[in-house]
Amino acid sequence: MSWTYARMQEYQLVSGDTAQNEFIGQISTQRMRTNIEQLLYAGMLEQAPELSKTMAFNLYPPELLVESPSSNSQTYNSEE
Repeated sequence: MSWTYARMQEYQLVSGDTAQNEFIGQISTQRMRTNIEQLLYAGMLEQAPELSKTMAFNLYPPELLVESPSSNSQTYNSEE
C-alpha cells in the first residue's frame, strides 16, 4: 500500500494537508461531485448520477467522512 500511496502522491492524483487532518481515503460530497464532473468532461459518463447512488455512504467508515451525514439525497443517504 505504501508504494501505491507514494505513486498517487507522485503523480498528484491526491493531495491534502496533514496539518488539517486531511489524508488519502477521505470522502466528501465535493470530491464526489468533482469526480463526476471530470468523468462527464472526459465523456466517460453521459449524465451525472445522484450522489446517493454513487456510494453507500452509510457503510463508509465514519472517520473517513469529511462531512456529517445529512438527509439531503444529494449528500449522504443513510436509508439506502
